[in-house]
Amino acid sequence: MRTHVLLGVALMLAGLGAGAQDKPAEPAEKRAVGKDGKAYVERAMPFGTAKRAEKPEEAKKQVVKKEEVKREVDKVEALPNLRAFDEGDTVRFESRLPFGLSTYSKKKSELNEVERAALERQQKKPASK
Repeated sequence: MRTHVLLGVALMLAGLGAGAQDKPAEPAEKRAVGKDGKAYVERAMPFGTAKRAEKPEEAKKQVVKKEEVKREVDKVEALPNLRAFDEGDTVRFESRLPFGLSTYSKKKSELNEVERAALERQQKKPASK
């Protein structure tokens, strides 16, 4: 009985070692051009390969959408609780936080985009009486 078990284990180990040397790993995706001239993408799946047509129009649309998102991100809005007060060369900022009022001052040349937006928003408001 022991010889049968040892023989079975030896065969199993030999089979595992031989399976590792069968073929090298292939890339997950391959691009190919079919007989009709269309571009295809072949993707290796666990149970075979999947073949789908490439659509260059969709790729262009995705690039355009990304550019639109970048433009929207470039537009900076001031925080709603940030108030700016112009004091000549400096700007005083106040923001209401859960633990009280926070104030700080900065030179106009050192303002970041959010602070500039807050200052512009404050200057557009009509003066209150």
